[in-house]
Amino acid sequence: MAESPRLSVALVEPTTLLGRELRRVLPESGLLVSDPVLLDQDERAGTLTAYDDEPILVQAVSDAALAGVDVAFFCGRSPLLATWQPMLEKGTVLAVDLAGDGGEAALVVAGVNDAPLHGQRVLRSPSPPGLLLARVLGAVRDVGRARAEVVVFLPAASADLAGVEELHAQTLGILNVSSVPQEVFARQLAFNLYPADDDAVAGKRLVAEVKAVLGDAAPEMQATLVRVPLFLGLTALVLLDFAVTPEVGAVERALAATSGLKLVASGPAPSPLEQAESESDDALVSVLPDQGGQVRLWCVADYPRLIVRNALDVVGALVARGEVPIT
Repeated sequence: MAESPRLSVALVEPTTLLGRELRRVLPESGLLVSDPVLLDQDERAGTLTAYDDEPILVQAVSDAALAGVDVAFFCGRSPLLATWQPMLEKGTVLAVDLAGDGGEAALVVAGVNDAPLHGQRVLRSPSPPGLLLARVLGAVRDVGRARAEVVVFLPAASADLAGVEELHAQTLGILNVSSVPQEVFARQLAFNLYPADDDAVAGKRLVAEVKAVLGDAAPEMQATLVRVPLFLGLTALVLLDFAVTPEVGAVERALAATSGLKLVASGPAPSPLEQAESESDDALVSVLPDQGGQVRLWCVADYPRLIVRNALDVVGALVARGEVPIT
């Protein structure tokens, strides 16, 4: 019996936080892929890293390297995607931007708005907060029209691997009564929390992301972003004001039926630690006890895992529909 064809894939900037997570997850994702090619800027070419417990060299990204694959996952925030985007848009390679820097490319959330591509060759994932909120607010849109007030608690991972490393260094510095680096974050993050420095701009950008994914079904929404001293755990408190307050059961059923979400219907609301220990790709969501008619949702997710899961699910759906030609 002939073996099913395998996707040829490239991981661009594979040593970023998202690149590391993609290298960890891809071998067990269920996608039939050949061994990927790892690509990066010239100065990082020749770096030795690993994929599926085997050593692998990072190569220099080039037109030829990208043109030879079916799917290219862009895992960093450098200008690399912008450099090659014009070529990619004219070819057959599907480019998936995990970091969300793909300009005006379509924002796609698996199971929410992953309709046929209609020739689009570059797709973007929303930011992890945008992805989480698009799933949650998309789940409850059929329950009733609501206005949403959202508080997002951003972990250090929102500043990529450099943010995680700086929080680690800050924590050690404080415990050892030594210097506290502040090169990534403008303020001390360890043992502290504060509104994101660009809260107003970032909040509007987050609202725009959710609107781009949900379209007219997106609720009126306001968002506040807070930096917290967590490494990977993303948390959101979603306050929903419905014109007619729905039954809690209806909200829970809508959340439980949504791919990428796991309802925690009993016991205490989940914490980022419990989500990490569960090793689940799904975001955990609880409906908090009623306080005067407002529906309150508590949501936790792993920052990089959320993005990587979405990217792989989007590609899997497109492959199943025959929209990704396998060379």
